[in-house]
Amino acid sequence: MGDTAVMIRRTAPLAILAAAVIGTGPSGAPAFAQSRRPAPRSPAKTPAPRYVAVRDEVNVGSVTRGQPARFVFTIKNTGNATLTLKVIPNCSCTVPTYDSIIAPGKTGTVTAMLNTIEMLGEVTKTLSVRTNDPRRPTAGLYMIANVISLAEVLPSEKVILPLKSQGVTEKTLTISIREGSKDTITAAQSMVPGMQAILTPMPAAQRRNRYQLTLRALETMPPGETICRVVLRTSSTVEPEIHLTVRCRKGIIAAPRSIALGVVPSTPARPLVRMVTLTRTDGEFKVLNARATDPNLRVTVKRLSDGPVYRITLTYTSGWSSGIIQRLLIVETDDPVQKNIMIPILGRVEASRSG
Repeated sequence: MGDTAVMIRRTAPLAILAAAVIGTGPSGAPAFAQSRRPAPRSPAKTPAPRYVAVRDEVNVGSVTRGQPARFVFTIKNTGNATLTLKVIPNCSCTVPTYDSIIAPGKTGTVTAMLNTIEMLGEVTKTLSVRTNDPRRPTAGLYMIANVISLAEVLPSEKVILPLKSQGVTEKTLTISIREGSKDTITAAQSMVPGMQAILTPMPAAQRRNRYQLTLRALETMPPGETICRVVLRTSSTVEPEIHLTVRCRKGIIAAPRSIALGVVPSTPARPLVRMVTLTRTDGEFKVLNARATDPNLRVTVKRLSDGPVYRITLTYTSGWSSGIIQRLLIVETDDPVQKNIMIPILGRVEASRSG
């Protein structure tokens, strides 16, 4: 008994010293056992480009019609891999040039030229950008300009002209050269035989560089809607021509003039409905009948008011095979000149997906 006690007293300090040297973890296990566990490794990051547009909207302010508008966008690649770009304009009036490859940490440009010859007023156009940036595979760049003309046409460059059933119809427009410009209107020309355009300079006492334009539609203009172009020729090298659009409406008018079905399933989930409105510029008329040259189209006619306004509804539910649709809506009226009004029906049918 005495020897055992002596041995315990001798070995206890050695155990305490060993514990102090080796140490233990929070769970009581030896520290050297815990140090053998491998430390977790973070997954390696795949190099990737980063698309950053310094400005995604550029406003160049006022631009004279006919003068190209230039837009420049700066693109940065803040990633660690090569950035690739493909730029697509939303309008044939826009021509882009750009850096298709931008190295990591570098900067590229997208430049676009906008043709303004057919524009007037505030214009917004878009460039669609496709990239290999996984965070930004698509982006948009926006171009804004205020297109002004050397001349102001009142009431508008786009004219609606209701015609009489008999005789000549006239309408007078006022044209004013923009203040500070030395350019002049030199001539006016109608591009349609049944329309005359007569340009008359106003007396200097009334206002310098101001004109009257008389539009004269002859009785020979056909019934329905005819779109006439009138060209004003100028002394300007930037805007040598100003184009006016005159919609001449005579007799019974169908709106729209053609029925666009778009892409149609052979059996749509709900009935496909399209409508046409018939009005008259002067006098009364009656719709006697309306039918489609296709038994799969149901046609209904409704008079909307006491005046000469009719609504024709076409409904499709099923029956078409895949392919192009070209049909006619035939409207019979009591008008001796417009007995039958033909309205084209256009579309494309796709097979319905099962399930």
